[in-house]
Amino acid sequence: MTIGQALKRKREDLGLSQEQMAAGIISRAQYGKIEKDQHDISFAALLSILCAHNIDITSFINQIDSHLVSHYKLEEPIVSSQLVGAFYENNPSTINSLQEKINASENEELKIIAQLERATLENNYDDLDSSIVKKIQEYIFSDENWTSDIVALRYFGSSMPLLPRYYLDLHIKQLLKKYAKITNYPLETQERICAIGGNYLFNTYQEPDSFLFQASVTLLKSSLCHPHLWQYKVIAQYFEYYVTQNKAACDNILQILKSTHEEHLLNTLPILS
Repeated sequence: MTIGQALKRKREDLGLSQEQMAAGIISRAQYGKIEKDQHDISFAALLSILCAHNIDITSFINQIDSHLVSHYKLEEPIVSSQLVGAFYENNPSTINSLQEKINASENEELKIIAQLERATLENNYDDLDSSIVKKIQEYIFSDENWTSDIVALRYFGSSMPLLPRYYLDLHIKQLLKKYAKITNYPLETQERICAIGGNYLFNTYQEPDSFLFQASVTLLKSSLCHPHLWQYKVIAQYFEYYVTQNKAACDNILQILKSTHEEHLLNTLPILS
């Protein structure tokens, strides 16, 4: 199936017109030509259209003919999604198994994220190239609109342990302000922001800024009730109990996670003694 055919099928499934499907990202006329395979679509425009309609990127790409996936470099978001999954499942072996695809990619962001997430899972930042850390900080701190930049958001979420606490709190405050009404954003955006909020809780729970910590908890809890977001709601509720020293409530959540075989999340949460 071509990209145009897959878009048409998804549009018809959603009951949308071509103009509605284009979502103001590209013109209706241009979109119509794409459906007929008369016009190429940029990778950025494709992702924007999918996100605008909460269409799962991986399942969409899996419908596309393999030679077109390679041509448009559509395998990169799949690898990127698998990296996120490996991180939250505390599974460095998955990152290692993806390394060949990552090395073959021309996507510098993907390579940096893989190194950051491996360092986090192995709790070893000493081997990170200092130029990587510098590049990340320059990228984030040089753009006042970084909260809308997908690359900057990914860098920020993965590099928190390397950032001075002052900069970490300053930037999470900007993020919380930008996404205060998180349900107004597409699912993939909510998932990305919740991942950052969750990382902030993990990185600051031992010495929390009471306002920013609670604001992060509130953000995660107010996201959509969706299977892709449930773990962030659990993380938020757990840390809210943790910082108030509510051991009984923390133990209840841990017991539920254990009984439902959610070992990947169970093993990442700190235990309140």
